[in-house]
Amino acid sequence: MSKKTFNSILANDMRDFVALRQMEGKDYGSQTWNLVYFDRFLCDIDWQHRWLSQEVIDDYCLHNRERMPGTQRVMLSVVRRFCRYMALFDSRSYVPESKRMPICPDQQMPFV
Repeated sequence: MSKKTFNSILANDMRDFVALRQMEGKDYGSQTWNLVYFDRFLCDIDWQHRWLSQEVIDDYCLHNRERMPGTQRVMLSVVRRFCRYMALFDSRSYVPESKRMPICPDQQMPFV
């Protein structure tokens, strides 16, 4: 994947969300990639709704379960912000609680 393009039914909403974050002065480079991954997931499952359900968010979490907890947390936090944005326009959009995000295990000091 070399271009940050959105292709799902929510593509325009994702572009608007990224543009809004950038207007707020945020460098949304790496976070945009996380939305691109979510967008690809929505395409893979052929998501056809203009809102996000708890089921699709849960499935996305399961889809990423092999990733490191820190990576999962970052990816879901970006999706969570997008869900909050979508909920402004459609009350059916589910917003995952921040406590659902994976917790990074304590980093262990290497024994030398």
